[in-house]
Parts: sequence; structure tokens; C-alpha cells
Amino acid sequence: MQNPFIKITEIKCGKVTEAQNSLWEGLILLMREKPVYEIGVKQLCQVAHVARSTFYVYYQNVDELLEEIENYHIIKLLGLNHDIMVNKCYDENSVAFYEETMLYLEEYKKTFYCFLVAYPNVRFIEKWKEAIKYHVWERGFGRNEIKNNKLLLEMAASEIMAAYTFWLQHPYEVDISGVNRIIVNTIRAWDYKTEKIQQIF
Repeated sequence: MQNPFIKITEIKCGKVTEAQNSLWEGLILLMREKPVYEIGVKQLCQVAHVARSTFYVYYQNVDELLEEIENYHIIKLLGLNHDIMVNKCYDENSVAFYEETMLYLEEYKKTFYCFLVAYPNVRFIEKWKEAIKYHVWERGFGRNEIKNNKLLLEMAASEIMAAYTFWLQHPYEVDISGVNRIIVNTIRAWDYKTEKIQQIF
């Protein structure tokens, strides 16, 4: 059976120019203060120091720009978490993908804080959840004949998103080294045979 979440791997994002990068940074700066629907092209271009005519070379509206930022980060996250599909990850030292993801979130903390905390971006959150489901399905979880497997995947993805959101809100209350054990145990649970998974969830 084909992975029902494969569509998330088809999203595209081209090479980003200097002007586009300025617009990205300007939008994130404004989104820390107000929801995206309150941000106009004129205000964005003033903050980004980019001409309005340049904005319209790349985008028709602010939402199109926002979606490009979303897609860029989803593509990166898909790459960072590829190992969850192919490695056993039963040892705390084998979950490098998680630490790399945390480092990536740290690098783009302003963006992820806007998307997950300040003014939650539902579209981005759903895309990220689809990416998580894609990886877990490919690991074999989704192909097992488990009742409500899509519900279980939704629960797992939601819990992972909640964990990242909590970390962004309370960075000093999370011991990253201790989280590795939680991840290892979670992955072991995913790999249990059908009846064990049903008992866990």
C-alpha cells in the first residue's frame, strides 16, 4: 500500500534570492507582533527594505510568501528526519535526527516561535504533522493491520508537535539529553507487533 502521506514530499521551494530572504525575514519580524492577515504588502516592504515592485516579481500576495517559507522549512525537516525511517534508533546515541531537528529549530527559532506559539500557523502545523506521519508510516507502523492506525498516527504527530511547542515556550525547562530516552522508548513502541501497539495507545 502506498504511503497515504507521500504528497507532503512533493512540495517545492526554489532557490531563494537576497530580496526574497529580506522579505522572509521582514514577514517573520512582523508576525511576532500581529497575525499574518493584518500584514500588508506596503508595510512588509518597508520593514524588509524591498521595493513593492520587487515583491510582486515573486509573489501575488503575502500569503503566497508565507507558504513559501512554510514549504522551505518542511523540506528541511523531511531531510533531517529521514533516519527515523531506516535506523533502529534503539540506543540513545542513535537518535541524532532529533538533536539535529532541535538545532534547526534553534537556528530558526524566531520563525518556529511565530508558527507554533505567537500566532499558530495551522497550515504549517498540519504540513509538519503530515511529514511526521509520512516518516512513521514508512517505518512500517502504518502498514501494520492496526485498528485506527491513522488515528494513532495523528495522536503521535500531535504529541510530537506539542513537545516542540512546549520547548519553544519553556526552553529552560527541557533537558534535551533526557528527551533522547523518551524518543527511543517511543520508537520502540512504534516497532512493537500489532497487539502491543494497541495496548500502548
